Amino acid sequence: DSRLARFVRNSFIFTIISTCISFLPSWHKADYADHRKFIGTTDYNWERIGSDIVHTGLRSYLALFFEFLRFDGTELVKKINIPVLVVGGGKDTVFPRKITLDLASQIKNSTTVFIEETNHISLINHPQKACEAVGKFI
Repeated sequence: DSRLARFVRNSFIFTIISTCISFLPSWHKADYADHRKFIGTTDYNWERIGSDIVHTGLRSYLALFFEFLRFDGTELVKKINIPVLVVGGGKDTVFPRKITLDLASQIKNSTTVFIEETNHISLINHPQKACEAVGKFI
């Protein structure tokens, strides 16, 4: 748990953040983002993140961001009883290997695959390898 996640989970703080976010405009760009131009980018590529914000809207983007920080699915993943493929990137800095392995260890019937040469956005940087992993799993 990060300090930021613990801070956001404080219900008073979250109420203030949610209220502030609700006053943001809900405008977003109506077309689809062309992710092909982000092939080979890093986990924290500001141009790609900016594109995500423009296409989802700042209000939605921030609301989702803070909900992700606040959400604790520890008990939910323990209840999963179907086969699950957990795919990690060998160079992922958002969910490093340890976090990926911790998640997989909590799912009874999970298979873990790391695509070593990719980061968090493996579907953009190495879609063929991600699809191969899914194909072998199913």
